[in-house]
Amino acid sequence: MLEADLVRLMLGPLFLICLVVVFRLRKRKAARLLMVTGVLHILGGLWVGRGPLMRIFSEGFFGEADSALGTLPAHAEKELLFWFLL
Repeated sequence: MLEADLVRLMLGPLFLICLVVVFRLRKRKAARLLMVTGVLHILGGLWVGRGPLMRIFSEGFFGEADSALGTLPAHAEKELLFWFLL
């Protein structure tokens, strides 16, 4: 998926910049690295999954990511995005 690779290419340098900042602060490195990783994970997921996310909001937010464990192909992308962002 070319779009996901482009997102990784854009978020990679941003992660390295955050890594330098975290190590310069010299306190609570593990906690800050986990927070940076989480924020970048969410940003990448929101960008790559913006299509299914828009369908979740347009079709009504509640009950749209009901986990049928992949038995409904029409809802598989929405379920995947929900669990990815969670």
